Amino acid sequence: MSVDRTHRLLARALAKRFAPLASDVASVSITPWESATFSGARHQWAVTVVGDGAWPAAKAFSRTLAEAEFDLPGNIVADIAVTALDRADPQTVSLKVEALTVGCA
Repeated sequence: MSVDRTHRLLARALAKRFAPLASDVASVSITPWESATFSGARHQWAVTVVGDGAWPAAKAFSRTLAEAEFDLPGNIVADIAVTALDRADPQTVSLKVEALTVGCA
């Protein structure tokens, strides 16, 4: 699976985790990544969540994201985390999410 497709699938999965609240998952960057034995990509997104309950939903998302499972044929999520969390007002929360995906056979 291409790095771009993996990035899009992860963005959709992140947005679904906030349903039924409104969310916008904007791509920030995709950077190829390699180690001696693996190749993959580092991904970043800016996520905005809007609606009643946005703050509790964002906090719960942050606490549970590392244990989340994602269906990415040919790839695994080796690491994923919320690296920034900001409450603009009671109904608007901005998050920065970063992930490392690795290709697998």
